[in-house]
Amino acid sequence: GGGAAIMRTRRFLLAMSEAGHDVALVTPDGGYRAGEQVARELRNSGPFDAVVAISMDPAVAAVRSGTALPMWIDLNGAHIAEMQLRSTIERSRELLARTIHFQSLLLLRGDHFSSVSDPQRDAVTGQLLLLGRLDGSNAFSAGLVHSIPHCALPGLFPAVPRKGSDFTVHSAGAFNLWFDQETLFGALKLAMSQCERICFVATGADIPHAPDGFRDFARSVENSGLQVRFDLRGWVPEDELEQLYRSASVGIFADIPSTETRLGARTRALDWISRGVPVVCTQGSHVADIISREQLGLVVPPRDPQLLAKAIVTLCRNDSGIYEDMVESQKSWCEGEGRPENLFSPLLEWLKDPAADRPCAPGIAGPPVAAPRSIRFLSWLFSETASREGLRGVFGRIGRKLRS
Repeated sequence: GGGAAIMRTRRFLLAMSEAGHDVALVTPDGGYRAGEQVARELRNSGPFDAVVAISMDPAVAAVRSGTALPMWIDLNGAHIAEMQLRSTIERSRELLARTIHFQSLLLLRGDHFSSVSDPQRDAVTGQLLLLGRLDGSNAFSAGLVHSIPHCALPGLFPAVPRKGSDFTVHSAGAFNLWFDQETLFGALKLAMSQCERICFVATGADIPHAPDGFRDFARSVENSGLQVRFDLRGWVPEDELEQLYRSASVGIFADIPSTETRLGARTRALDWISRGVPVVCTQGSHVADIISREQLGLVVPPRDPQLLAKAIVTLCRNDSGIYEDMVESQKSWCEGEGRPENLFSPLLEWLKDPAADRPCAPGIAGPPVAAPRSIRFLSWLFSETASREGLRGVFGRIGRKLRS
C-alpha cells in the first residue's frame, strides 16, 4: 500500500528482522489476480513457516492465495469506520459494503490478529464473536486480537538541535475526512497573533476521496493576511520530509470526533516522537491517549481552537522548561515502552511456533455482505443506487462501467 501502510510495514519488518527471522516482502499489485501473485511467490520463494499480512488489500490477496500456512493478519486501521466517513460525501454506500465483505474474509481466515489501538482490538473481538470464531475452545485463551500501536523508529534520537528564531509547527500527511482543518487553522491564527515566532509548514495535501479539506485550508490561508507565515509544501520526497521533521519545533494534528478517530491510528505522531518533536493534538485517538499519559506532548479537547492555540503558545514560550521535559519524556518512551520489541512482543512470541498456535474456531456465520461480483451483491447495489439516484442513476452507472 501507500502512506501509512508503508510505515506500518516498515515497523513490522524491523521488529521481525531484529528478532532474527528471515522475512520475504511480497507487495501484491492489487485486484482479483493479487491472490495468484501471492501464491506464486509462496511457491517460488519458500518454504515459509507463516504469513504475516499487513493492511487490507495485501491481506485479502494473502487469503485469496489459498495458502494453508498459519496467518497473522494486521488490521492497519479501522477500514469500515473510514468507509463510514466516506459514505457521508459519496452517493453510494458501495465502498462501505465492499469493505465489510473484505474485512469479514480476513476475520474468517486469520489465526491471530493485530490492531493499531486498544479500542480497535475490542471492536475486532466483537466482530469475531459475531462470526462465531470465538467459542468455548478459546474462551480462556490469552487473546486472539492483539493491540500493537505504532512503535517508535529507533536510531533517530537525539534530535538535531533546532536553530534559528522561528518556532515551526509541522503538519504531515493527508487532510483526510477525519482531519479537522477548521480547528487547526483557527488555532494557528490565534497562536500567531500571540507569538511572532510561530510559523507553519504542511507536508501533505488532499487525496482523491477527500479533496475539500486541504482546499478549504489553503483558501483560509490566502484570506488570512498571514500567508508569509504559512508554507504549504504539499506532498514532498522522503528526504525533504526528513529534513522538515528534523527542523520542526512541534508536530500537530486535529481530529474530528468520529468512530475512525477512536479506533484508528495516527502514524505521523510517532514520526515526530521518534525524533524528539513534542506533539500538540486533540483528544480521541489511542495515540493521543499515549501522548497525554506519557507526557510526549499536549493534548486538548477536539474542536476547540482556543485551547489548541494555547498549547502551541505554551510550548513556544517554554515556561518552566516544559519543552525540554517533553523531549526527555519522548526519549525515555522511545527507549522503553515504545521500542519495537516491546510493542511487537505478541507477534514475536507467536512466530516462535506459529503452527502450534492456531486457536481460532471455524466461523459459524459467513460474511454479512456477499462477494462484490455475486448476484446477491449486484442486486443489492441495483436497489441501493435506484433508491438514491433513481433508474437514471442506475443506467448511468451501467453506461460508465461499459465505457471503462
